[in-house]
Amino acid sequence: MIMINIPIYLLSLLYDKSYFFNAILGLAFTSTIIDWLTPLNGLVHLPIIMSAIIGGMTIGISVGFMLRQHISPGGVDLLALLISKTTATNPGIIIFIIDSLIVIAGIFILKDLKLMYSLITISCAGLCVILINSFKSINLLR
Repeated sequence: MIMINIPIYLLSLLYDKSYFFNAILGLAFTSTIIDWLTPLNGLVHLPIIMSAIIGGMTIGISVGFMLRQHISPGGVDLLALLISKTTATNPGIIIFIIDSLIVIAGIFILKDLKLMYSLITISCAGLCVILINSFKSINLLR
């Protein structure tokens, strides 16, 4: 996984140093949170469809708020952030397209329809990222 992400990190370092340092920060933050939440693994048992939806929404909300601050957990999210900066496209759309292409390729190569649940997760995550990054500012109090 690291070997795949190294070119993306180097691209961000060349393109915009703040994105590179924010990506390192995001990587450290998400890695720490994942380590803290690991003991909760297996605590709740839900049907796979519910897990796909709830997981996608959790990832989407988390990544969406990180991307609003130009922080990325790395990988495809960092690439989407870089592309969205140059094309003025919502990063959620780019994440959804790239992740969907990867999963669809996996479905064809592995011939495992259980990967369709990954498409559900990606759709929920992408929708949350799109919604969170669609507004310039969010005022809850008037």
